[in-house]
Amino acid sequence: MLVAVRSAGAVDRAGEAVEGEPVDVVVVAVDAVPADVVVPVTQVLARGLVLHGPPAADVLATPPWSEYLDALMPSLDRALDRGLSEDPAASVLVVCRVLLTLLSPPGTVLGKEEAAALALERLPAEHRPLVAQALAARLDPATPQDWDQAALRRFRSFVVGAAVRRRPGRKVAGLP
Repeated sequence: MLVAVRSAGAVDRAGEAVEGEPVDVVVVAVDAVPADVVVPVTQVLARGLVLHGPPAADVLATPPWSEYLDALMPSLDRALDRGLSEDPAASVLVVCRVLLTLLSPPGTVLGKEEAAALALERLPAEHRPLVAQALAARLDPATPQDWDQAALRRFRSFVVGAAVRRRPGRKVAGLP
């Protein structure tokens, strides 16, 4: 199998690849998808656009869904460990992507903006302004943002509880 994904320089402060930014690609032959590329390989297979050559599924093996979820969790942990205050826009969007992935059917691969749009529909009303602000900051990074630290703390507490309680077939309090 070939693994053909490596991002260089296109990473936000939360350690996440920036969508729409140039990506340097490295191709290596491996027996299994290495843990550090499970997320981008899964995203390429689910949402990638081939510009030249065979379809991605012809050269990349699909990682097991459990490995994808395991690989997403460190980005959630980093954002929560920093209290969402280091680059709040990126951190809130990372949290939305991981949380909404956990709440979605297996195999659902979400981008940050798509996850934020779903969060605006599904999260409790008190957290929606914060998500809307993070999405607006991503769409127009030049606009200065004044982040409500108390709202960031409340959102962090909600997410910690929701992520810890989330199990297959079990509802998360406050979410449909």
